[in-house]
Amino acid sequence: MKLAKRIICIFSIVVSGFILFQSCAAGIANSLQDNGSSSGTGGVILVVFMLVGAILGLSSHEHKPMIVSGAFYIVGGFLALMLEAGTFADLAIWGIMSIIFDAVIAIMGVVKS
Repeated sequence: MKLAKRIICIFSIVVSGFILFQSCAAGIANSLQDNGSSSGTGGVILVVFMLVGAILGLSSHEHKPMIVSGAFYIVGGFLALMLEAGTFADLAIWGIMSIIFDAVIAIMGVVKS
C-alpha cells in the first residue's frame, strides 16, 4: 500500500507541471479571446490542490494526514469539474483523475487503519 500511495503522489506532482502549463495556455487564450471563461484559473486551482494533497500524502505515515490528503484531491477535482468550461476541456479529465486518486487514497487509509 505504501508503494501505491507513493506512486500516486509522485505522479500527481509530475502531472501538476503539465496541467499548470496547459492552464496557463488556456488562461492566455481566454484573455486574448475575451470570452469570460475561467477554465485556466480552474486548472491552476486544481494544481494547487493536487500539489498539497500529494505533499501531504508523501509526508504522512499516519491515518489522519491521508484523510486530509484525500480531501484536497477531491475538493480540487470537484472545483475543476465545476470550472471546466470553454477553452480548457482537458480540465474535466484532470478533475476526474484527481477524484479517482482520492478514492484510492481513501481506500488505502481505510485498509491501513
